[in-house]
Amino acid sequence: MRPSNTLYPLLLAVCSLHISPATAALDRTRSQFKHFFPTVETYAKERFHKACPEQFANYFNESLPDPGQGHKYSGDLMECILEEWGELNKANMAVTAILLALLPAGLVQFGPSMAEISILSTRRPFLATLLGFGLMSPNPAEFDFEAILEKAGKGSASLPPIKALDGRYFIAKVLVSLVEYVIAMGATANCFFQIYRFTYLAISLAPLVAYVPGVPEAATLFGWAFLNLPLYLLSFVVFALAFHRATPQPRFNKRRNRFIEFIIAELTPCGQGPALRLQRREGRETLQRLLGSLTRLIAGLHIIVGTTLIGSIVLIPLGDCLPVIYSFVFAAILTRAVLSYEISCLAKRTEIEPAERLGPDRLLHETHSLGPKQYEGLRQGD
Repeated sequence: MRPSNTLYPLLLAVCSLHISPATAALDRTRSQFKHFFPTVETYAKERFHKACPEQFANYFNESLPDPGQGHKYSGDLMECILEEWGELNKANMAVTAILLALLPAGLVQFGPSMAEISILSTRRPFLATLLGFGLMSPNPAEFDFEAILEKAGKGSASLPPIKALDGRYFIAKVLVSLVEYVIAMGATANCFFQIYRFTYLAISLAPLVAYVPGVPEAATLFGWAFLNLPLYLLSFVVFALAFHRATPQPRFNKRRNRFIEFIIAELTPCGQGPALRLQRREGRETLQRLLGSLTRLIAGLHIIVGTTLIGSIVLIPLGDCLPVIYSFVFAAILTRAVLSYEISCLAKRTEIEPAERLGPDRLLHETHSLGPKQYEGLRQGD
């Protein structure tokens, strides 16, 4: 196959990152210390520039690469700013740091767990993923899927199904789905917006102290936040190793476009969607438990790293910090409400069957495929 004409400029651009002198200092950030949270921006920014002119000049100088011994220029500027900041303001920031450090571990007490998000992903994977970003870190609760569905099916969830939204009217489906997506996208946007503010309106000291060659200071918090996505994808795999969707052959519509079916299922609330039949997989219990334990371990480490990164943030006064904390708490509570409602509705429409050998008249649908991907049951002679 002939390579595209755009491939060569792309390769040249990649190579230029290694040989161009202009990119010699890509391992350090020059976009911080320009703006601050409102209190610091109003009352202290001018003082910082007057007290640390040389440090500011070195930090923003494009021709000065990082010497490779840590983030020298940002560290020097941060040290000068803290000396000018004063002891009272430092004590204020210490209280703020404690409150922020509690967020990654504290929010999991309000928000949904990875197991609950995995269950919802069988029907609405995009919504489930967006709801996961309502927390700073994934909730590493036990992957006890059947217990979650059983508890929700008995009406003991925090937000059980609402009869007024039972799906008899199309407008009810639209309104429920719209509200759920607004909450989920709002929670995700809030997470990354606050990470942006932590990065460019404040400073996390952890990247300055724990130097990683080639990684700019501004990339650390964003990289930590984006790690939520592969963790949730791993939790989806854990659920897929435990269960698959079982659907009788007559209900399979070969004429309907698979992508359209996937979109319809994604946008339809679980309370108004079709019934779901799950069957346990045979022979994968060990792999499912090992992967589940590994995923929970990584999620726990994600919380610890987040506590270090978020707890070391400075230049956020207490008055500016409280609205940030409230935004995360309300996002976690709202995503918890949406997921509880969806899980409760899904539990009442879900039937779990024990693992058994499927006959030739049965079809299996992959749990996390783009629509009903068809597989015929194996005969005993295969």
